Amino acid sequence: MTLAETEQESLVREGYVRVAAAVPPPRIAAALRAINHSIGQGLCPADLPTFRARSFCPELQRAPVILELLGAVWPLVESLLGEGRVEPVRSGQIALAFPQLEPAAPPYPHLDGLHTPTNGVPSGEVRSFTLLVGVMLSDVVPGAGNLTVWPGSHRLYEAYFREHGPRSLLKDMPPVALPEPVEVTGRAGDLVLCHYQLAHAVGANTSSHVRYAAYFRLKSLGHDDRRWECLTDLWGEWPGVRGR
Repeated sequence: MTLAETEQESLVREGYVRVAAAVPPPRIAAALRAINHSIGQGLCPADLPTFRARSFCPELQRAPVILELLGAVWPLVESLLGEGRVEPVRSGQIALAFPQLEPAAPPYPHLDGLHTPTNGVPSGEVRSFTLLVGVMLSDVVPGAGNLTVWPGSHRLYEAYFREHGPRSLLKDMPPVALPEPVEVTGRAGDLVLCHYQLAHAVGANTSSHVRYAAYFRLKSLGHDDRRWECLTDLWGEWPGVRGR
C-alpha cells in the first residue's frame, strides 16, 4: 500500500492528504461498537474537558480494537517514513465531536504537543511528532466537527522557524498570515495523513450526529533527539516522500 503520485504531491504541497476507503469496514465496525459501548456506560460532565483535549474512552486507547485501525494502514505509513523506522505505537486517541447548540465559532489553528491546561503537556515543553494519522469512523459532511486544516501552513511555519529559530514555538504559535481553512470531509474508513507541522483544529459540529474518529501520532525513530531541527526541515524524517 502506497500513496499515488498525485496523493503524495498533495501531501507535500498542502501538508495533508485524504486516502479513501483505506481501513476495512469490519475494523471500523468493531471500533465503533467498542466506543459506543463505552460511552453508553455514561460520561461524567467534569471529565469532558479532559476527554476533548486528550481522548474519550481512555480505557480503549491501548485496546487491540483501536490499534488495529492503524495496523490496517501500517504498510502505507512505512512507505513514507521508512520500513522499521517508526517508533512503536501503543495507543490512539478516540476523538468524538458531539453536536453543539450554540452558533459555530471560527476554528483556531494550533500544533499538537504544546501546553494547555487540559492536555497533559507540561509548560515549557513541545511534544512534537512526525505524522498524524486520522481514521474516520463515521461519514463526515461539512459542519460535522470536522478536522479543519490550513493547507500549506506547514511550509509557512518552516520558513518562520528558519528565520526566528525553532524554539520560538515555546513562546506561542508563529504569528504568520494563514490561508483560508478547509474542512476535511469523507466517509467512514477514509484515512487522513497530516504533517506534524500543519496547522489544524476541530471544527464546530452543527450537525445532528456525533462525529467519530481515531488519531495516532507517529514518531520517526529518534525523533525526540531531532525535534527542534525537524521544525526547519519538513521532510527530513520522510525518506519515502519524493520531490521534497
